[in-house]
Amino acid sequence: MPGASGREHYEARVVPLLRRFAEDSTVNFDIQAAGVIGLAKIGQKDAVPLMMRMARNDGREQFHKVVEETAALSLGILQERTPEVRRFLGEVAQNPGAKVRTRCFASLAL
Repeated sequence: MPGASGREHYEARVVPLLRRFAEDSTVNFDIQAAGVIGLAKIGQKDAVPLMMRMARNDGREQFHKVVEETAALSLGILQERTPEVRRFLGEVAQNPGAKVRTRCFASLAL
């Protein structure tokens, strides 16, 4: 992309690719998890609702446990410190019905 800044390149090329993988539960779970972590690493705060839905993993769409764990960890990588995210991570960390590794990653993300 001649003349485009690094940020413009990410916005135009990388973010849509990562988002597509993160949102697609038909791809291999490792690919989906990599999309989630990628969004977190480049600071895509608009992915927080997706990450929270994946980490909660109690909806109609069920995510692979690796994707669930990765989503909880990604909230920490993203460093989104809103009261809503902190409350969510605390709830997941303390939820005895949640998977142990997801609880651990939610604790770490806090």
